[in-house]
Amino acid sequence: MFVHLRTHSCYSFLEGLPLPAELAYMAAQQGMPALALTDHRWLSGAIEFYDDCLAVGVRPILGLELDIAPPASPGAGISEATTSPLVLLATSLEGWASLCRLSSLANAAPPSSSYIPALTLEQLAANSAGLLCLSGGRRGHAARLAETVNVRRSPARACPLTTR
Repeated sequence: MFVHLRTHSCYSFLEGLPLPAELAYMAAQQGMPALALTDHRWLSGAIEFYDDCLAVGVRPILGLELDIAPPASPGAGISEATTSPLVLLATSLEGWASLCRLSSLANAAPPSSSYIPALTLEQLAANSAGLLCLSGGRRGHAARLAETVNVRRSPARACPLTTR
């Protein structure tokens, strides 16, 4: 059985098109037992998605895609090119509360117009209870960390997580 664990709805502004009800209906039509909604930075469609999934017999999985900032280094600014996506899924009500806090932190923009809404690893660690983290694929944070390890180590001691 197959379950989508990374799905964007129309609440992921400029990244997703379907309404939560359409996602739930299509998952039910495809025989999926569950479906995750992982809109980018926002939980706006989560309750609607939850209700729509239950109405068609699909187990809703609530999640969020956030941008993670690289560790701070002197003189280095944060840009969209330096952030990496991370998908988080709630495994409990405690996880839902963590998602709500992280979404609020990610969207609490300071007055600067150059602000990139990315969280630090410290913010993520402080609000990680009840969450399951997906790697983010090749442009995700885990892949970038593996590349950094390979750059800093000699080829003989390269990280076994990456292919040569």
